[in-house]
Amino acid sequence: MAKSRFGRRKRTEARKEGAASYRPQSAVNSVLPHVSFLEGLPTGEALDVLKSGTDFQRLGQGTVLTQQDSEADYLYYLVQGQVLLERNRPSARDPNVWVPVVQRTLEPGVLIGRFALIYNLPYTSQATAKTDVLVLRFRTSALERLLYRFPQIRGKIIPQETINRLRTMPIFRGVEPVTLSYLAEEAQTQKFDPENVVYTHDRPPSHLYLIDTGQVILYNPRLPDRQLWLGTGNAIGFPGSIGPGAPSADRYGHWAVTKAPTQFYKIPWASLERLALRYPHVIDSRIQFEPFETLREVSVFREFSDEQRRKLAGFCSFQHIPQHHLILQQGDIGDSMWILLKDGKATISALDQDANALPRVPVDGVVYFHEMALRAARNVRATVETEPNSLWLRLHWRDFRRFVNETDPGLLQKLNIQIPEEETKGRQKLSQDYEWLGEGEVLVSYNHRHWVALLDKLRWPLVVFVLALIAIVGLGQVAPGQWLWWGPPIGLIVVLFVAWGVIDYYNDYFIVTNMRVIQQEKVILTTEYRREALLEQVERVDVQTSFWGTVLGYGLLKIFTAGTTGSIEFDLVTNPDRLKATIFEESRLRKMRYRAENRLAIQNKLEQRLGIILSLPSRVLTPRNASGAGGKMTGWQRFWHSVRTRELKQISADKVVWRKHWLLLLRDVTAPLFLMLLLLVVMIVTFFTNAFHLLDSLQELVVGIELVLAFPFLFLFGWVIYIVIDWWNDYYEVTKNNIVDVEKLPFFLREVRREAPLQQIQDVTYRISSPIEMLFNYGNVVVQTAASQGALTFDGIPDPRGVKEEINRRVVEWRREDELRKVNEQMRDLPDWFELYNRLEAGQEPTRLIE
Repeated sequence: MAKSRFGRRKRTEARKEGAASYRPQSAVNSVLPHVSFLEGLPTGEALDVLKSGTDFQRLGQGTVLTQQDSEADYLYYLVQGQVLLERNRPSARDPNVWVPVVQRTLEPGVLIGRFALIYNLPYTSQATAKTDVLVLRFRTSALERLLYRFPQIRGKIIPQETINRLRTMPIFRGVEPVTLSYLAEEAQTQKFDPENVVYTHDRPPSHLYLIDTGQVILYNPRLPDRQLWLGTGNAIGFPGSIGPGAPSADRYGHWAVTKAPTQFYKIPWASLERLALRYPHVIDSRIQFEPFETLREVSVFREFSDEQRRKLAGFCSFQHIPQHHLILQQGDIGDSMWILLKDGKATISALDQDANALPRVPVDGVVYFHEMALRAARNVRATVETEPNSLWLRLHWRDFRRFVNETDPGLLQKLNIQIPEEETKGRQKLSQDYEWLGEGEVLVSYNHRHWVALLDKLRWPLVVFVLALIAIVGLGQVAPGQWLWWGPPIGLIVVLFVAWGVIDYYNDYFIVTNMRVIQQEKVILTTEYRREALLEQVERVDVQTSFWGTVLGYGLLKIFTAGTTGSIEFDLVTNPDRLKATIFEESRLRKMRYRAENRLAIQNKLEQRLGIILSLPSRVLTPRNASGAGGKMTGWQRFWHSVRTRELKQISADKVVWRKHWLLLLRDVTAPLFLMLLLLVVMIVTFFTNAFHLLDSLQELVVGIELVLAFPFLFLFGWVIYIVIDWWNDYYEVTKNNIVDVEKLPFFLREVRREAPLQQIQDVTYRISSPIEMLFNYGNVVVQTAASQGALTFDGIPDPRGVKEEINRRVVEWRREDELRKVNEQMRDLPDWFELYNRLEAGQEPTRLIE
């Protein structure tokens, strides 16, 4: 960093040849609101900051506005004309020879000297008037004050997002930030759909394509063994053949086709060739092969063939991390395997169970971390911090599963990873049977009741079976051959009862995940009840056992939460003491995960404040369209799905509204509609009787009957309208912060609105209590709160399982956001404290002027 400008000594500026300066304040004030990086700011505040020392200047052709490495006292906003910009750096071949690594012509609308302002440096390039120019000159100190007051203009002055992304591209490893920032201004984005051709072999190379996100395959039909898969972070567009061979400098020499939705950063080859005078590796195609070569050295994939590793490289994100950065935090849920490439360095640290720090361990590449994520999501056991300028591969478990499904499902079993067998089985069961569990939620313990409970359910079928067997044997003694008529039906009945008992036994379970405990009680085709509690709500777990429970290893588990809703009880559970220990261990890990997420939030906040935040995409492939599964349904399946779930109405991402199931409306209108139908039939009969003069002598009586029947018909019609409006007026709503239960009578007769904040929700349960409710998928959801109104009951709501999961998801999101809000409040002023402390300790003065 250059020396601070705070308290800068007063300097005189030499008047440039051909410069004319004038300061009509009204003209400056009229132009300032239209300056690109000032748009959207409060005009009065911006003028107050910039009015001192801001003026117009007319400069003649050849005038030097900024001299590289000289003190940046002024910045210039180009209003008219053109300016030639050059940045010179020592050559890679001869450090004593300086070469232009950046060279371009600037058009109006550019702030000249912007990187000196942003990075607190002297001028980073030379700017020379290419024609006569008109510029708006700002004092650098004034823009510093403006930047401190409105930090959002940083992204308007420079392409901050693009710079952050290019810093993490492996091909730019070692390129200093200022030069890379100039290059980011030339980068253009371009998107491709899957199976699109990016370029062909006969096209002359015009751009280098950097894969922001997505996947590309390079191939040459004449050289099928040189096919190359590339993922997020890699680069394509190097001229010549794939791999070693005679390059063709004037042609790409191969095909590039996208295999997934892909976004590129395009950079002109002319700019890269200038950059290569200082950094030759930016035009070296060997960077493309590093992911594949690294995977060959990782023992986890030693059972894979080279062809499979070559394809797997295209499912890995290739990342350059230019600074100290935490990639894995102890206690967090890791979703990816990380691989440190050769010559890279990292540091491992951890806390023991007593929160004591263990010795830090430095490691060198090639080495990998958290490979268990490829088989099953688990808590990270150690913190991993990168050293500056290290290269990494990140393999997300979802991308790996896509690779396995497309290549060979048996590859999952070929991974050289040691995971306890019971955990692997449990997580496989979770992914198959319990997809309603939340994102990042994994199964820890899956429990049915003890086998004693199964014997209890089968006792009556067994008694019937024994009695029937005795009867059949006795019948065979009295009337030989009769048992052939009675035996099969009785046996079938017994088998059905046994099957019902077994299914009923397996429908009841108790699950512990890394986020919550869940109890489900279900009677096949009759009732279903589920209750749960978040791990952070668990206060006490009690175990009660009887004599036989102690002998056979079962007992009663009671979980008490912070609410007043009683306890979650699961009787006849196997090994209750071990289950109790599991709950407390997962609760401890859950709290550790919150602390880990808070630390990562602090890191991100500090990096954002210092302008060094890293853009590190976690995935190669974008998630598949959620509606894709619905497209595979048959017409009948889509109709039945609509019948069962149609009353769920998504208003927006912030609010969901449910109404009662349509079957309840049908139940309420059936009686009046039936009476209306009877009246309508009578009225039709009397109408045709009168129309065809069938009873001329009773014509007046028929007309009277029609008039009399019209009144109850209209009354019934109004009654039906009232019922429909009453059904529509009752709704249940959940937002980002609140849950609402509204009961409203038509015509403004009465409205009862009960509302509670999400933070007061203690327990959410649902109950399906009849075969009809099971068939049409509706039931009751009870939300127990700590508010004065107590429980909110959602009666007759469609898809109660989905409603319960949606409420739980929003409660978890609210708790996490609340944790982050608290962290942000605590650390709001920490960057200023640390900056001032470090500068005072070093005997320096602060960079920014603080008002």
